[in-house]
Formats: sequence, structure tokens, C-alpha cells
Amino acid sequence: MQRGYAAIEKSGTGEEAQAVSVDHHNCRLGKWYEEGHGKQAFASLPAYAVLEAPHRQVHAGVRGAVDASRQDWMHEPAALAAIVDRMRTAEAGSREVIRLIGEMMAQKYPPASRA
Repeated sequence: MQRGYAAIEKSGTGEEAQAVSVDHHNCRLGKWYEEGHGKQAFASLPAYAVLEAPHRQVHAGVRGAVDASRQDWMHEPAALAAIVDRMRTAEAGSREVIRLIGEMMAQKYPPASRA
């Protein structure tokens, strides 16, 4: 999300824009989820099964906002509105990803078993 905001500020150019162009399969969380420890340790949990959709939403929202930022968003209200709308979508997805990761931890390590 931070790189997405930085890429927008730079009108979709620079290192940050390149970093957020990665899809939800090839970012660090995607690798963890699809191939790494996340899959090994959490794949059997209900929260794991629904993590992909909000994670995809984060990436799609940020990419859409960065694409919109390549327009003259400082002077074009529609471009600015598109950026805000897509980042709101990405932020909502991000909150859900964080919630689901917490839920996976709670499912795998219930409070009673942590004592």
C-alpha cells in the first residue's frame, strides 16, 4: 500500500510503480500463500481458503489507481476520483487480508492452546 501511494504521487512512474505492478501471485504474500510456509502451515484452515480474493483486490485496486495517476489527476477531477475509488477498494482489501491472517492464527493456535 505504501508503495502504491508513492507510485501515485509520482504519477505512475519510478521504482514504486514497478514494484506494485507485480500481481497477487508473485508478491511476497502471494508466494507465501501459494508456495511457501503459509500454504504448508495454514492451507487446511477456513480463513486461508478466502484470503486470495481480498489479496487480489488489493493488487487490482492499487494497479488501477496507479494507472489512473498517469493522467493529469491534479487538474482532472475524474482521474482523481478514480484514484481515490481504487485506493479505497485496495484499502478495504488490505484490511480484510490483515483480518484473515489474524483469523488464521486464531484458527491454528486457539487462545486456550496458547497458555
